[in-house]
Amino acid sequence: MQDFITKATKKTRRLGPLERKLTKLLGATSGEREIHSFLKKNDFLVGMAFHSNSHPHAVVSEFELGAEFRCDFLVLSCCSAWWSADFVELEPPNARLYLKDRTPSKRLRIATRQIRDWNQWIRKNGSYLSERLSDLFERIKLPASGAMRIPDAATEIRDPHCMLTSSFNIVIGRRDQ
Repeated sequence: MQDFITKATKKTRRLGPLERKLTKLLGATSGEREIHSFLKKNDFLVGMAFHSNSHPHAVVSEFELGAEFRCDFLVLSCCSAWWSADFVELEPPNARLYLKDRTPSKRLRIATRQIRDWNQWIRKNGSYLSERLSDLFERIKLPASGAMRIPDAATEIRDPHCMLTSSFNIVIGRRDQ
């Protein structure tokens, strides 16, 4: 979780008020729901930490992948008709990453399996994901990247020349652990 704050805020500047609130919350809570609630209200922190392309466009809380899966956050970013979908799974800030024998903890194993399942689902259902994203883009009136002379992102994401890539992130534990 501390890496998330570092990535989102850069080490070269002092923490702002929201980052200080998040740091305080991370120290005071042991559950992921409080962290999720805070980040949902301040979703640009998630967008700045987890955007693959140069322009973060939207952060969606609890995005569903069909009826089977749901990620904690989906960060959408684009650059020249190349859209990136960055899926984020939150785990508790007090969760251990590794056991004493250096094997992954149960929480980390489950989260890793979960994002592996998401990845397989996306490979099987890529066109369905594009349609879901198109519906989302239309609902939030997201502008197009501007590279294809298409007026809106909902139309752009359905275009066969538009590229959509995915990445998967697990946020678990604290750096000092």
